[in-house]
Formats: sequence, structure tokens, C-alpha cells
Amino acid sequence: MRGYFGTELQQRLQRRADELASTVVNTPGLCNAGRMVSTDDVDRVGLEACIAMLEADGGFGFRLVHEDRTAAMSAHLAARGHRLDWWDTFMGSADDVLAASKQIVARGPPEGLFHIDLSDNPSEAFLERVQVFLVENGLAPFSRLTLAGETVTGRTLALVDGHGDLVATSFVYMPHNSFSPFRTYAWGGLAAVSPAHRGKSLGSYINACAAVTAFEQLAATVFYEQVAATNIPSRRMVETCGLTLHPYLKSGLASTGAEKFTR
Repeated sequence: MRGYFGTELQQRLQRRADELASTVVNTPGLCNAGRMVSTDDVDRVGLEACIAMLEADGGFGFRLVHEDRTAAMSAHLAARGHRLDWWDTFMGSADDVLAASKQIVARGPPEGLFHIDLSDNPSEAFLERVQVFLVENGLAPFSRLTLAGETVTGRTLALVDGHGDLVATSFVYMPHNSFSPFRTYAWGGLAAVSPAHRGKSLGSYINACAAVTAFEQLAATVFYEQVAATNIPSRRMVETCGLTLHPYLKSGLASTGAEKFTR
């Protein structure tokens, strides 16, 4: 299975993330940001080495960076003609997150909506539908190999209606390698709900499913998500699932273009 979807840049970065997956696993300081190669230790990799990868591929990620460094990093990249956008980090341990998320999951999806089991050999056709769905809802997708859990330890979650149409998605995976202080942290995201089904708390539900999966299936010790400062609905959603705003850790996506890479 090898499938990419999105803009030319998005597809190129997905392909590079797949091609370099084994390198990322074996290189201290690198991590897999799903959409692109990333670092979770800028000093270990070196900022200039990160910029070299950015300039070669068109995009590069920065995970869990202390906010004291974000302004200087943004200014340094801007001086080179590159864009770097930052997201706040919400996170929590099992003690923080499981009780709230399990309570949401226990209610089950609204009547007429059903889970699709993607835990074992999901079809390429359905994963392509997930990619299309993400783009339609304003999110840059991951590659099909990533969504299938082949390049990372992860799970795609999806709800469909009685006609088999996608109505909600989320994704959870372990992005950090064995050299990282964050090696047992799981990332959650790609939470999207079709416009026709919004207002039913489906975002909180499918996000809570991802949180529970992180701890009960992926053996994570911490679950975290990235949310833009202006994205009030998503901030409320992750807080409903038991996550809290981290006081100083930020995550960023850098690109050589002028447009923000994803919402």
C-alpha cells in the first residue's frame, strides 16, 4: 500500500515521511510528525540541519518545543524566507484523561452511526476515503501507510452512517523513537466531523476514542494534542476529554511556502 493525497507539497512530504520512517526510528532527535519528518530535540539534530531538511523537502516539523525558543526560531526561519506556525499543546496522563474519555466513550455514538474496525489490514480504498474526508474538512492528511499503522504504531478511528458514508475520524499514534524523552507519549489528532453531523458532540466522542486507544492499546503514558490558539471549539473538545493546556510546550510546522500548512 502506498497512497498519498492532498496538495503537491502535502503529498511530497507524506512520501518523504514514509521513505524516511526507518531513519527517523533510528536517529536521536528525529520523530515522525505524520505529515512530515520532525524533530523533538532541536539541539540534538541542530537547527541548521532541520532547516536543510525543510529546504530540501518543503516542510519540517518541530514537536514539544519550549515556548522560550519559539519566537527566536520563527524569526530565524523568517529571515531565510520560511514560515513557521505554532500550536499549543494539550496533554494528560492516564489518571488525567481516561476517566473523562471513558465516560464519553461509554455513551456510544449517536443512533444510526457505526464504528468501522480499521485495526487489522484496513482497505486502501477506505483509507483513501479518510484522506479525502480530512482534506474536505480542512486538515492536511497523513499517508495511507501511516493511517494503516504500517510506518508507525497507530490506529485510525472512523464513524460511518447507515449508508456507509464517513461522518467522523480521528487518529492516534506513537511519534517518538526510543532515544526520545517523549518515547511513551501518544499523539492524537485528525479529529474531523462532517458538517451535516456537527453539533452532536461527535468531535469529543471520536477524540475520546483516540485517547482511550492510546492508553489501552498503545501503552502510552501520556496523550497529547496540538491546537491552534484561535481554535476555540477544538480547545473545548480536548478539555472535555480530560486534557489540559501545557504551560510551555509548543509544536510547530515549518514550510517554504506562504500558506499555513494545516488548520
